[in-house]
Amino acid sequence: MKPSVRLLVTVDTESDAWTPSRAPARCDNLRQIPRFDSFLQRLGLRATYLLTWRAANDAWASDMLSELSRSGRAALGSHLHPWSCPPYDEPFLLGNTMCSNLPEDLQVRKLQMLTDRVATLRGTAPVSFRAGRWGFGPSTARALIRCGYRVDSSVTPWISWAEFQGPSFIGAPNGIYRIRAGADVLRADRDGELVEVPLTVGYTRRPFAYLNRLRQTLTASPLRSLRLAGVAWKLGLMRRVALTPEENSVDDLVAVSRHMLDLGLDHLNLALHSQSLSPGIVPVVRDDREVDRLYERIERYVERLSAYVDLESATLDEMAGPRASQAASAAVVTG
Repeated sequence: MKPSVRLLVTVDTESDAWTPSRAPARCDNLRQIPRFDSFLQRLGLRATYLLTWRAANDAWASDMLSELSRSGRAALGSHLHPWSCPPYDEPFLLGNTMCSNLPEDLQVRKLQMLTDRVATLRGTAPVSFRAGRWGFGPSTARALIRCGYRVDSSVTPWISWAEFQGPSFIGAPNGIYRIRAGADVLRADRDGELVEVPLTVGYTRRPFAYLNRLRQTLTASPLRSLRLAGVAWKLGLMRRVALTPEENSVDDLVAVSRHMLDLGLDHLNLALHSQSLSPGIVPVVRDDREVDRLYERIERYVERLSAYVDLESATLDEMAGPRASQAASAAVVTG
């Protein structure tokens, strides 16, 4: 009998502006969501659309997103891009594109603006969140709890964003865990107020911890200039993969997923950007053919995974339920 595994599809739902900017931006990519929704329905899956301020306020998309949420075909959560969400009290700097670098009270005020808008679309207050550019830390966790959120999905195990003035998540659990307000967001606390559902990230080989230490060594000065990590990637010796169809092959997605399930996880968190559903916005999806290939990779991934497990669709909102609460006490996996 095949084990049951929950598959989450989490979509960072954003404007057409791929790089941070305070200039006005269109949201034409959102017109591709109905096609993506129909595609997921055919696969028996539902998405969690995590909305930025710009996406949540797009005139064309508002009715469409509301209907998806109210019909139960998808869930709506929040995705805070601090540079494009009011109030604009902070200077526009690289470090300030990370929520976790802003004063907590400013995070709360921005988050409350976004929360109120997403609540209008879904009819109830949103409970799930992902930080823009993965800028998540203790102050952000406190801000989320203050604003009524119950689930976060901002942690990227095995990855550091320090070169972008962001957090490091090296050492974070791979599985669902709970975070206590104000505590280290990499440390599980069974009584924590916030459920963390990390992006699924791992290596195509094991042990993860050894490979991650090796990768850190090869990417540090003075070895970085030799590009040894890139050579190891091409040879398949040290391939770190985030579970996204935007940049990874089906073979790599399946390999990482199987390793995670072998480690005891009962869920997988597949992520992508709404801009990837439309050609010419993100560097890895340049034309209509590459959009079609993205869809093909998702479908082939689901087909191959289904040979090993019984897939059950889940949304981030549902991770706050009793079953997820039990998992949050047990699935603290480091690989």
